[in-house]
Amino acid sequence: MNRHLIAALAACAITGAALPLRAEETGKSEPEGAVLCIWMISSSILHFGDTCRAEQDGEYLATLRRNVERMEAFIFRNSEITPDQLEAYNRRRPSMQSAQCEPGSETMSLYENAKRQGNQLDEQTDKLLEVERPPVWNPCL
Repeated sequence: MNRHLIAALAACAITGAALPLRAEETGKSEPEGAVLCIWMISSSILHFGDTCRAEQDGEYLATLRRNVERMEAFIFRNSEITPDQLEAYNRRRPSMQSAQCEPGSETMSLYENAKRQGNQLDEQTDKLLEVERPPVWNPCL
């Protein structure tokens, strides 16, 4: 497992605990995929891209935004989580520092890894969301 993936998983565990979500408290592990964790990682990548790569990566970011919105709709349909709660989480997200936008930074490397898989994003999201179920945190990836 590379260090960028480890950093993403650590961020998922640390910041996800701050969300007031009943779904995370079930302790369930979901073989179809942990929608809450994937949403958090995807929305963080989107936040980075909007901050650091909006002009260069508009098409990829539009696809990512559409899939994040699909995950949010799934979360709202299948839990008591509200749009206000997700927005509050997003407001607590740390602001991007200019050093994070520099080529070669760890954040940029994580973003570039995600972007390389961008052509599979719609298909991966379709599979993640094909079964209606409560959103959970685990297994994250």
